Amino acid sequence: MAGLTEDDIAHLDGAARTSLPARLQVALAWADMLLAGGHIADPTLEAHMRQHFSEAEIVELTYAMGTFIGYGKQIMVLGLEPESMPLTVVHTPGT
Repeated sequence: MAGLTEDDIAHLDGAARTSLPARLQVALAWADMLLAGGHIADPTLEAHMRQHFSEAEIVELTYAMGTFIGYGKQIMVLGLEPESMPLTVVHTPGT
């Protein structure tokens, strides 16, 4: 989702998610569901997605999330995860 602030990114995981906009919270819950296997365990999750996203947006989000989740799983299965990754630090204005 475009327009994430540094504060949004700091709250992407855990209980801090509740401070994020509802649309982003729902998208993150959808990503969590896909990562856990793709079975909607919470019957209200799909309804919440439909409140915040159009059918086309749900398809696009699901495809993008599934693609990246799949790539990650392939890398792990093939043993191709790097032992270390270079870190690029981009300072935000004013820091």
